[in-house]
Amino acid sequence: MAKQNQVIDLSSENISYEKEALKYKVLRFFPQKQILEVAPILNGKIQKSETIAFAHIPRKIKQKIKPIS
Repeated sequence: MAKQNQVIDLSSENISYEKEALKYKVLRFFPQKQILEVAPILNGKIQKSETIAFAHIPRKIKQKIKPIS
């Protein structure tokens, strides 16, 4: 039987951070792959979501996410 990938929905947690003059809103965390789905916000509008490695986010955000998982 195929293993189900666990996904933690963080969109309701309103977790966001700034990097390189862009604000990113955290949408989902994939613990098995250690990646996040984030949505960059440019001029107040949410852009197309992208995935980034968990290791590439600020430490304060990691501390907010890890206790949830």
